Amino acid sequence: MKLKKNRTNKAVKDNSQKARKIEYLFDSHVAHKFRDNFIDKLRARSHKIRENAVINGKNGVDSSGILESTMLDNKYIFTRVLDVIETDDIRLDLMMAVSADGRRGIPRGKVIELSGREECMKSARALQWIASAQRDPRGCIVLYMDTESKLHPDYASLNGVDLSRVSVEFPAYVEAAYWSMEDILSGYIKNRDAAIYNYIKKKNKKGNLSATELDYLIYRGRLSYPTIIIVYDSVGNHQSMLAWQKDQKTGKKTKTPGAHAAAHADGFRSIKNIIGYSMATIILINHTKEDMGGAGKWGVKKTKTYGGGGVLYNSDFRLEQKPGFGDANSGFLKHKKGDAEIIDGKWLTVKLLKNSMAPTSNMKIEKELFRYAVGFDMGASYLLALDEMKLVKGGASLKVGKKNTVKLPWGGEISVTFKELHKMLATDDAFKIRLRKAIVDNANANSIFMKNDV
Repeated sequence: MKLKKNRTNKAVKDNSQKARKIEYLFDSHVAHKFRDNFIDKLRARSHKIRENAVINGKNGVDSSGILESTMLDNKYIFTRVLDVIETDDIRLDLMMAVSADGRRGIPRGKVIELSGREECMKSARALQWIASAQRDPRGCIVLYMDTESKLHPDYASLNGVDLSRVSVEFPAYVEAAYWSMEDILSGYIKNRDAAIYNYIKKKNKKGNLSATELDYLIYRGRLSYPTIIIVYDSVGNHQSMLAWQKDQKTGKKTKTPGAHAAAHADGFRSIKNIIGYSMATIILINHTKEDMGGAGKWGVKKTKTYGGGGVLYNSDFRLEQKPGFGDANSGFLKHKKGDAEIIDGKWLTVKLLKNSMAPTSNMKIEKELFRYAVGFDMGASYLLALDEMKLVKGGASLKVGKKNTVKLPWGGEISVTFKELHKMLATDDAFKIRLRKAIVDNANANSIFMKNDV
């Protein structure tokens, strides 16, 4: 049974209307049991694939598109999505999507392409998203397709990922990756919907629930099950099946960019319909080509990445991650130790190149801080978000060790460095939840929402 949506094309100020609180159908232990059973099935499946080198898929079912976003008079316009993944990077979350209950984060049921040149921390960003999803009370099912054999346990742990709940596959060619996605998403939908159907059947023994009540139970049921995330790392370092077969015969590397793009296009045709219905988040990690951006300047040309139109047109969001910010900054975070210069991390710039649901506004976030010791710096993200709310006295300092005086949204002041705020957020969940809510509420109050009875 599908949910009924009532939406109009008229943008209205919706600040007075409180976001509806979504209640899950089940306790978290039910979702965790489902997650663990499904991950066991994934691992058994991956083991069988490696033994037999054979993958079979099934046809999917239809999807539900759920997001719009653009700019109007310097204010964001959103249609609320069904659900989001809240990450530790609050500024990126504010730029991406807002859920039915007013939370901000990475949208579920969408394809996100994360591109950039080498050593731009693209894989680290994907691992950060996985770690955030794994902390959700419902749990998270993760399939990591590693085409470069570079997923290191220590690196994943540094970014907060629990690898015991991640299934890793090594597809030989592009088509194998998409067959895996199709097979897994179809299996997830089948198991999830069967469980929801059995629950509703028991709930409606007397047959006294209306169609609207049944639709809402189905909606809540889908949100009650674990998030599913599939990471394809990386798109550019892969061949089509025909090129791979030719290489096996000749022993030479075959360059077939046209066949590579066609393989991605065909792959998306088989899974695009079930991505939205499964509410899965597909993360495509990609490399930018040498002539990207026209002489290195933003907005001169479209960013060129591998996979051609197959990836370009099927990605709902395209994010580009670059080192540094500004012309005078090399991007590295350094400190002096005697005569030696120690590199602690790097500054990054993230730009939203595409939002398929609305005209892209080319929104950009500067001053993203990645530390080699802890991953992405929450303190920097939250402090700079508070600075944009005019709550940091004198503006947030880029000298990482310098104290910044922050007016807390609920009253009072604290004086912290980026590092100190990161530690506070990492150790004090109550403080983090309260601060995040204040920042998100401020963003929602300054946004315009489309009418949408999700």
